[in-house]
Amino acid sequence: MKRIQWEEGLDETPLVGEYFDVVGGAGSGAIVTTLTTRLGISTEAVVEIFARLSKEVFVDGRMAGPAFKTSKMERVLQSIVKDANGDENKLMFEETEVHEQCKTMVFAMSGMNMNAGIPVIFRSYYTAVNASPNCEIWKVLRAATAHPEMFKSMEIGENGVLTSYVDAAMGCGNPIEHVLREARQIYPNRRVSCIVSIGGGHPRTIQIPEASHIQRIFPTNVIVAMRDIATDNERIAQSMAVRFQGFPNVYFRFNVQQGMQTIHLGDWDRLGEIKAHANAETQNPTTVDMMKRAVKSIKGRKGIIPMKHIDGEIQLDRASHLCLVKKCPAPMSAYTERQKPIRQAIDCLTNETKDRRVFVFHGLGGAGKTQLALQIVQQTREHWSDVVYVDATSVETLQSNLKAFALSKRVGDTYEDALCWLASCVDPWLILFDNLDDVSIDLRHYFPKCAHGRILITTRSRDSVLLAQGPDSDCLISSMEPNEALQLLLLTSRSSTTTLSIEDIDIAKGLLEEMGFLALAVVQAGAYIWRTSCSFAKYRDIYQKKPAEALERHGRAILRTSGYGSTSLLWLMAHLQRDRITPEIFRRVALGIKTFKPVLPLTNNDRLALELLEEYLDTFLNSDATWQMDIFSETITEIMSYSLISFDRLNETYGLHVLVQDWIQAIIPHTPEVSLSQSTFLLSLSIGYCQGQQHHAFRRSLELHVTKILKLNKLVDLNSAGCLAHVLRGANKLAEAEALQLRVLREYTRVLGKDHQHTLDAASELADTLNDQGQFKQAASLRASIFTITRQNLGIEDLHTLRALDCLASTYAKMGSYKKAADMQGFVLERRAQLLGNNHPETLSTASNLAHNLLDLGFYKQAEGIALRVLDTRNRILGPSDPGTLSAMSNLACVYLAQGRYNDAESLELRVLEEKKQLFGDEDIETIMAINNIAASCYKQGRFDRAEELQLQALDVLERLLGKLHPLTLSATMNLALTYSDHGLHEKAEGLAVGVLQGRKQVLGETHPDTLDAMLNLASIYSDQELHSLAEPLELQALEALKSTLGDRHPVTLLAMHNLADTYHKQGLIERAETMHTQVMQARKETLGDMHSDTVASADALTRLYSQQLSFEKAQPVGIHALEGKKQAYGDEHENTVEAMRQLALIYRCLNQFEETAKLLTRMIDIRKRTMGAQDPCTIRTMRLLLEVYECLGSSHRFEFKSLKAEIKRLEAANTPNGSMLKRLLSFFSAR
Repeated sequence: MKRIQWEEGLDETPLVGEYFDVVGGAGSGAIVTTLTTRLGISTEAVVEIFARLSKEVFVDGRMAGPAFKTSKMERVLQSIVKDANGDENKLMFEETEVHEQCKTMVFAMSGMNMNAGIPVIFRSYYTAVNASPNCEIWKVLRAATAHPEMFKSMEIGENGVLTSYVDAAMGCGNPIEHVLREARQIYPNRRVSCIVSIGGGHPRTIQIPEASHIQRIFPTNVIVAMRDIATDNERIAQSMAVRFQGFPNVYFRFNVQQGMQTIHLGDWDRLGEIKAHANAETQNPTTVDMMKRAVKSIKGRKGIIPMKHIDGEIQLDRASHLCLVKKCPAPMSAYTERQKPIRQAIDCLTNETKDRRVFVFHGLGGAGKTQLALQIVQQTREHWSDVVYVDATSVETLQSNLKAFALSKRVGDTYEDALCWLASCVDPWLILFDNLDDVSIDLRHYFPKCAHGRILITTRSRDSVLLAQGPDSDCLISSMEPNEALQLLLLTSRSSTTTLSIEDIDIAKGLLEEMGFLALAVVQAGAYIWRTSCSFAKYRDIYQKKPAEALERHGRAILRTSGYGSTSLLWLMAHLQRDRITPEIFRRVALGIKTFKPVLPLTNNDRLALELLEEYLDTFLNSDATWQMDIFSETITEIMSYSLISFDRLNETYGLHVLVQDWIQAIIPHTPEVSLSQSTFLLSLSIGYCQGQQHHAFRRSLELHVTKILKLNKLVDLNSAGCLAHVLRGANKLAEAEALQLRVLREYTRVLGKDHQHTLDAASELADTLNDQGQFKQAASLRASIFTITRQNLGIEDLHTLRALDCLASTYAKMGSYKKAADMQGFVLERRAQLLGNNHPETLSTASNLAHNLLDLGFYKQAEGIALRVLDTRNRILGPSDPGTLSAMSNLACVYLAQGRYNDAESLELRVLEEKKQLFGDEDIETIMAINNIAASCYKQGRFDRAEELQLQALDVLERLLGKLHPLTLSATMNLALTYSDHGLHEKAEGLAVGVLQGRKQVLGETHPDTLDAMLNLASIYSDQELHSLAEPLELQALEALKSTLGDRHPVTLLAMHNLADTYHKQGLIERAETMHTQVMQARKETLGDMHSDTVASADALTRLYSQQLSFEKAQPVGIHALEGKKQAYGDEHENTVEAMRQLALIYRCLNQFEETAKLLTRMIDIRKRTMGAQDPCTIRTMRLLLEVYECLGSSHRFEFKSLKAEIKRLEAANTPNGSMLKRLLSFFSAR
């Protein structure tokens, strides 16, 4: 705490509770934790209190029994508590207090059950699980320090029963396991940033002392050993160190290592000696460094480990590879360290100053700048909390690498998120911007907006030196030192000074001088000399004649010595993203290229490129057309032996030096057009359209390759463009994908005609992208055209026509034209059943879509019937665990949810979740969607805590897998916001909803339906806070946009009008509210039907509005409508139906229609007796309302009145607490 005071510049030592959330202790540690957190005493004062304990309690030891007087300990503890707060009997937990943020735990052991080693926890906060007695603080501390060798056990009573407690050291001296488990229960959704464990002394070697004659009779030596085992706390500490070893700045264990071996449990009179040993330990360099790191973690509060992993083995996230973060590669194994520039850069970057430092390596290409930078990273790795490697060759690679870092840190999914996080990070970090050679890039735009941090840059541009910050912060790398260059040449040529003559060494030195001591030239020369058994003199002769052709000769040497395979593989890499090349790209193409049939005629260049590609990749297949990875590995290893390509083991990718890739492009024995076409085909044919997380991850890894190909060839071959667009669509680059797809469609239409199936397929893919962007009208127009052409060409009964009609129906459903969509799907279902059979997957798929539309139309029973049939069929044919069956189960759960059958829906979704975990794993998108569905059931039931827990779990995974701005992630975030709002956590809800709205505007655009939906949800959250002046403009803006995009009568547009009418009602603008609610109800009747849930919601809103205005004549018909609609949707006994009955009963009562009122109230009482019980307060209140109605009805209902009155009296008497006991006591005293 003293170090925190010094670093924060505080006037006094801060309290422990100001920096820690959970503190626990046993034995003397229990006294420390309670005094510093529960009583808020400073650490200096606690030291004085320990000195006081030493003087007043631990004196006058006794020969027999416990060493010290218990009564004296109790008096001193009471005095300490009283001095701290004025009340010596202050409780450990007091409900009337506003409790401190820091939770305190004190551990003791039940004297009656010490075998299990499970302690009792006395807490400063409430818990319903494993609660211990809540007693005075001094009693808790007595129990925690009641070691049998020093004090008697402490008896504490609860509910009249006394329990004996002793020091937790008798079986649980280091309670960290229990602290972690308890912390997880308190904060299940948080992340842990720092764990500090403080020990009581040197870890002992436990042994059984030799036995004396007396000990052979009374084996106290064994007893001593057993006591030592019980109090040996370091075993737990060591297991914790192993558990957290993958997280070096989370767990810190402080323990005095030397001098404590002779200090025993009762040696309280040796505090001075203990202090001296502790001071010596804090001056130990290792301890100083660890304390420095611990303080940074405490202050930084960076959530590192999810609570769900904290009390068990910590696992790295299974899906972390999906972030595609580029790790900083290791230097080349053949690299020779260059001390002078390395030392200069390290001195600049590791200086302890707080200001920003930017170091720039600049110079010729091939001089070794990147290898120098990687050496610096390797040598200083422990100095940085994070090292961010950024390929700065282009804006795309810059943004992609930073975005991947943000995803890996779970702080966002844009490059701006990464920069913001780094700007706020107090720990030392380093960014390496490698190969900043494009002078048009303004790198300052990619610096974190802060005054701290360290940045390392490699560049060929001399102007980039202007970016340097700090003293001696740039270094020109024009050449290596002569001795360093010679060492590198000998290393790469695998030569030795012991076998070379002096003449050879002199020739080598001359060669190096002629090459200007450039690192890349040295490496290439060494590799050439070794591979071709060329002498230094011969290579020097080659270089002297035509230096520019030396590298070209190197390439020709590959062709001569390694043959066709190695060089052709190199040519294929010429136009790919140079550092993201994987064997999987080549494997996929090799396996699929023979089945590829170009849709459009190929140019001569494209035809040649495709033939060369197929011919070459065929060499990696065996006779049964399976991929031979061993041959591919041999080929690429051959290239690596020439130092033309390197393998990045951290990222499991192959990479080319910038200059090498430029050189390859220059010497390929084909025209540039053929070369680029080969790389394009290689990329496009690897993509595919398969679904699943593995395929999705592979396509994401191609994004930079696709971006580079399109940058090099803006008029890319349209046979490949569709696949490239598929990658862009998966990366959420929808506008770029649409532009490519539009080009493909136009060319297919021109060449093949609008009626050709390939043209129609291209139109369908474009329609999918338009749907993703919310351009439903354009998508519907395209789908309608596809259907019309297919029907004309093939007839209405053809399967292609039916598929086109099914897709059109789905788009109409998105537009809110549910009835039109349902009619189409009904037709498709009937025809597919005839042509394919009832059990065919396409028939069942249409049935599922129809069930969804019927649900949207409010036809719950029909939707349920279809969903049940689909589930039964898939279960019978595919089995209960097939993904298709699980999808049908989820669809049925959606129907149950709409019907208000929340338990049934949750039960089904729980089954789905368990099966999906088995099939896909815990963190697959399919599994997360099942978790979201369960959360929806919990939300509908009002179980907001459980819904929140599930939603946070799902959101955490979605952010890591897909990023914060993915549509699924944004939807999950909005669901959590609505849960917070209904739970009364309005500030949290508002913050999340604002973020979702901004995210959807950024990704989908201002007028996308999902963006407008976010606007309506934010307005709803404002309304919940009665901030109607903020809600109204949002609702008006959303309504106008929805009218223009979806139309006046779309269900979402009508929902916006409904919400706006509610806002007018809450603002007291009754006429506006009534007019709008009436318009909405009429439109819903016409578009959705009288009994649709949305129409019923309008009737319900008008019922409330009219009732509050005492217009009961107007309220009656809409109230009847609302009741009938809820009966049809939920059944007679659902709580929503009962509430509608109550509303209508009150209307009848106010209209003096007592008979109708009595009928409804009687029905309500029958339902509530069955569902809630006769003694429930709601049931009794309803009975009292009915009693008043009977009284108004007079003599005609006299019997019912008397009977009901007697029943109410009996139920209320039974509800009186301890009623029978009170009667017996009165009777007893009367008799006396």
